[in-house]
Amino acid sequence: MAIIHIKTTKPQNIQPALTELSVERGGIYIRRIKMAYSFMRIEKIKSVGGLVAAYRHDYRKGDTPNADKTLAHLNDEIVSTNGKTYLELFNEKMSSLEYYNTHAFRKNGIMAIEVVTVLPKSEENNINVEQWKQDNLKWLRDTFNACPEKYGDNIISMVYHADEAGSTHCHAIVVPVDDKGKINLSHYLDKRQDYVQMQTSYGRLMKKRHGLERGVTGSKAKHKDIARFYTELNNAVYGIDPPVMKKGETIDEYQKRVAETMKNVRAASLREIKERDTTISQIRAEYKNDVEKDMEIISLQKELRRERKKMEGLEHEFGSISEISRKCRTTEKMEHALNNYPDEKKRSEVYSDYVTMLKWAEEDMKNVKKKKTKNKEKPEKMSGNEI
Repeated sequence: MAIIHIKTTKPQNIQPALTELSVERGGIYIRRIKMAYSFMRIEKIKSVGGLVAAYRHDYRKGDTPNADKTLAHLNDEIVSTNGKTYLELFNEKMSSLEYYNTHAFRKNGIMAIEVVTVLPKSEENNINVEQWKQDNLKWLRDTFNACPEKYGDNIISMVYHADEAGSTHCHAIVVPVDDKGKINLSHYLDKRQDYVQMQTSYGRLMKKRHGLERGVTGSKAKHKDIARFYTELNNAVYGIDPPVMKKGETIDEYQKRVAETMKNVRAASLREIKERDTTISQIRAEYKNDVEKDMEIISLQKELRRERKKMEGLEHEFGSISEISRKCRTTEKMEHALNNYPDEKKRSEVYSDYVTMLKWAEEDMKNVKKKKTKNKEKPEKMSGNEI
């Protein structure tokens, strides 16, 4: 038996696969020598809507068309939210930081990041999945916790999904608190080289612990391209055995039969891609609804600020709320005494004096106000030295 190793080309910028071609009695056999890769990507979350959308997807709070509900029991919560939403956890994190007692969060600031780590479908039965989860969590904490002993764990959530079509994966939500107690992604990812180093660090760990290869350094391939490639590969090419050359079959006949098989495989892959695009459209529609809710919240917050300004104006004119309350109680007592004091003659005299004093006070306050207005309008006299 002769064995020939052939390198076959994958899609643009993705590493080649190694294929083994063996010529044996009765036909030619093609076997793929698997090369499994580790994938990690980071997405920025810049808005309340982004946090809401991530939470709804990760915890299956909305419709997830590409998820199989019968496989939901395979999902796992690795870092628990204790029943809280991502927005609640973000607000708690920010409230715990002393810096934000006197500073507002920047309008264009990055609220959090979502780190997605992917376990190739072909390797699910070849490695210890539970250990893979814990290794991912350890890498996240080592990478994104600048000062955990002072500011706590920046990983506010981590979930494992095994109910979706394609490869299983983890979603981790990180609030990037730096060593000074500020939410500051630049501390971790300031330039592209930082991201490359993170990819290398993650790839090195996956290689050491699970034998997974890192992607090509400097590759221009996008994760969506790689994900699409692996989806086609997992659900199409790797899911079937290449046709075996029949006894007496010519090379031309064999090539035509292989081409027909690949044509059918490609059609199946394209149908899946189309279904995935439909899913993305549905997710975008959900996200749009969440953004509309966010806009409503922002509108209510603006209205609350306006009412707060009105209250500040009243306090400026009449004093603090406690002072206004004290004056109201005093007036209420006075009215009660004027209406219920047992000595009617005394009550009548005091009431008459009270009315007289109120009228005087009203006139006097008007005169004081007029004087203040005139003093403001009167120009200051210039001294001889100033002329």
